[in-house]
Amino acid sequence: MNIKEIEKLLKNDLEGLLVYCSETFEAINIISSKLKNREISNPHQCEEVIQELNGLFGFLNPIKYMASYQKTYIQETSYMNIRSEMEKEGKKFVSAPTERESSLIASDCRKVRNILNAYVEVCKTQIQSCQSLLRSMNEEKTVN
Repeated sequence: MNIKEIEKLLKNDLEGLLVYCSETFEAINIISSKLKNREISNPHQCEEVIQELNGLFGFLNPIKYMASYQKTYIQETSYMNIRSEMEKEGKKFVSAPTERESSLIASDCRKVRNILNAYVEVCKTQIQSCQSLLRSMNEEKTVN
């Protein structure tokens, strides 16, 4: 899927975007389970996991930034539209309720952005953990 197709999903089908990313989410969950259960026991496995995590991170991170942009765009556009509509109708404009309403309009996109952000952060943490594990394994090998 290319950038334009991802943008289209962000605008029209947020659930579809999550489905598109679901295999990546599952791969991260599997690695989390392996790390939690201490199933990565040699340097070769560790290097493979780091490579995989880097790929997963590279896949999700641009989508996360696109979702963040889309959420901001939706929220700011709806805020300006509400404000403009109120001014046209001659109503008194009050910022706080308009901010809440525009935030509510962008809530689905915020949810998707937060899910993507969580998985990107998990990826980064797991990469660091695996790098530390790999260093420990290599130091252990050097000592023995």
